[in-house]
Amino acid sequence: MADYLFTEYWREHRPLRGLLNDWARLAYDRAHGLRRDAFAEPDDAQLLEQLLDDWLRQAKLLGRESSPTAYPEPGQVYRRGENHEYVMHWRWGFKFPLSGNLELLQAWPANTDVVPSSDNIHSMPAPQVVWQLVPGGALALLDVPGVDDPAGVNPPTERLLAATRTLDSIVTATNEEVRKFDEKMRIELSEIIASRRTRLTNIEKNTQATIELLQKECPPLQVEIISASQPVAPILSTQHSKIDLPVAVTRKTFLDLINVTQRWIYAAQRYPSTFTKMEEEEVTSVLVSVLNLAFDTAQREAFVGNGKTDIYVEAERGDRTRAAYVGEAKYWEGPKAVESHLRQVLGYAPTHIREVMFLYYVRAKNIDAIQSKATIAISECAELFIEWTTTGKGARMKHPSFEHDIQVSILYAHFPQRV
Repeated sequence: MADYLFTEYWREHRPLRGLLNDWARLAYDRAHGLRRDAFAEPDDAQLLEQLLDDWLRQAKLLGRESSPTAYPEPGQVYRRGENHEYVMHWRWGFKFPLSGNLELLQAWPANTDVVPSSDNIHSMPAPQVVWQLVPGGALALLDVPGVDDPAGVNPPTERLLAATRTLDSIVTATNEEVRKFDEKMRIELSEIIASRRTRLTNIEKNTQATIELLQKECPPLQVEIISASQPVAPILSTQHSKIDLPVAVTRKTFLDLINVTQRWIYAAQRYPSTFTKMEEEEVTSVLVSVLNLAFDTAQREAFVGNGKTDIYVEAERGDRTRAAYVGEAKYWEGPKAVESHLRQVLGYAPTHIREVMFLYYVRAKNIDAIQSKATIAISECAELFIEWTTTGKGARMKHPSFEHDIQVSILYAHFPQRV
């Protein structure tokens, strides 16, 4: 089926728009995922051309290179009739050399009134033409009954001219659709690039402002450098070599994660009008940037457990099994959504993760009322909730899959909307 061109199958199941969407998907994915460093040097026009690199390699327009070349002579084939009799035909073949991406020939352009061709090369009656994809172009097969040309010396000129017009019409319609798709894609990608530049610039600005606030309230810990001039205790055993420890490092804990997040909340709540305009993922991106002051392994959208958690923190670099914490952040959606939110964050915790953080962003004015509703809703999660705890401002819960106890710390960031 795939070797025969311009058939009803292609019109029904392989529209050209679908093929172009497949080719363009990578450019759109790259545009939506542009990182901050991508905007360091190139302007938007240069970025657009970089995003279109793969698309341009695939979406090469079709062109008919020259006149068709014919088989040296027609071959004899036998077509089967309704009564199983076989009738000899002369099969003429004409190859049309084409340039461009020939995969475009295997899709149906939208704006064409061409009648689909047949793929029947065995039965009676013989169709006007059967098109076949061959290296370097398209092959038109035209069968002439032997009774119409006993010697097999007269090519079907009119049918060949009609086939040529069909091919030219499809090439023209295909190229026109590719050009329009390319034009539309360039406009949309340019808008995405500009939006990403603005978004990342705003995140960077808001992150810097928050970091400055956090640094004022919680100056970074000073690490004491041990002077090389300090006296060294004598080595009592010759079995050991001298070890110098010029810097002392402290392992981070889950409470550090809660405390740093709470300090960020205190700082961010001073600017509610800024944060209330941001989407959940934008606010969380700012938070993770701040967490990297304390945890240089804080990550966004990391795969763990049953999906991608908003916040993933390793207490020790490279050690995901002994001390890792996950967090999830949501805008408050009401008590009915609480259990599904809790199940989501618990699902991100495999058996080695026993402490998780859940952060609600609240836009409502009365934060106390929201916290009361949330407390009741959490307590009513009968299959999950065990008891409230004093550690980490949260509750002890049962993991829905593994059934071990897990500490869930609940935090609230209040960004009330102005009326």
